[in-house]
Amino acid sequence: MLSPEDPEFLLEATGSLVNITAGNLQQTSAVAEAGAIPKLVKLFPPSCDSSKEAILTTFGNMLVHAGYLRKLVIREGGLKLALDVLRAPEDHSAGCAEAAAWAVASAAKGGDAGFLDDDSESQTIAASIAFIRNQSDKSSKLFKETVKALVQISFYRDLTAEIIKSGITPQIVQLCAVEDNQLRENALRLVVHISAGSEDSVQALIDADCLTTLGAVIAERPRDRGIACSALANLARGTPRHARAFMESPLLPHLLQTLSDPIKALGCRAE
Repeated sequence: MLSPEDPEFLLEATGSLVNITAGNLQQTSAVAEAGAIPKLVKLFPPSCDSSKEAILTTFGNMLVHAGYLRKLVIREGGLKLALDVLRAPEDHSAGCAEAAAWAVASAAKGGDAGFLDDDSESQTIAASIAFIRNQSDKSSKLFKETVKALVQISFYRDLTAEIIKSGITPQIVQLCAVEDNQLRENALRLVVHISAGSEDSVQALIDADCLTTLGAVIAERPRDRGIACSALANLARGTPRHARAFMESPLLPHLLQTLSDPIKALGCRAE
């Protein structure tokens, strides 16, 4: 029987569970159906950092699978545990916090059928937004996984109201200019999502100097021009005031250059 009183054995056992649940659905389901989830939740608080990381990674391996298995992990407290860590990452090791963020991102992947109920989804959204708002280190794996979780939820749920209310719109716009390709792409996808919302959401993006940022993306980031143009198309459908801001922004010359010479603008070479 697993016990925190034998930390060495506990570490070996939780490490084995990570390896087993990293396999196919049948292997992962067997661990969950054997009653491992509530036992691991109970063992988490007194365990060492490495065992905590292994426990959260095990839950992440289970949460990757949508449907029954994911709902079982949520119902038996696996997702709640990961969210608790995400809410207070400073109380845990970096590895533990990163494993929690990855588990949350896994739970958000693949559509709303994966969530047990509206409450678990709402808690995931609130915890992710709060973390993005309060986190200063934008380069950490923890931060990137949390942004990814929000993006994955935004594919099937309108998050515009929550994002605008939280005040993180300027931070999301700033992330569109970072060097990390995946983080920048995820931030741009969130901007596309926000720009498709209400007039207030479009105004929030304009107030955050999104037009200038998108202009820089079009000018300097060939791989992201398609996503940036999707956001611009949404912004251009706003009110006359929004359209005027669009026309007066510094992005227009970059956009016209791309349209007039797409091969050069995209960094392509004619054969």
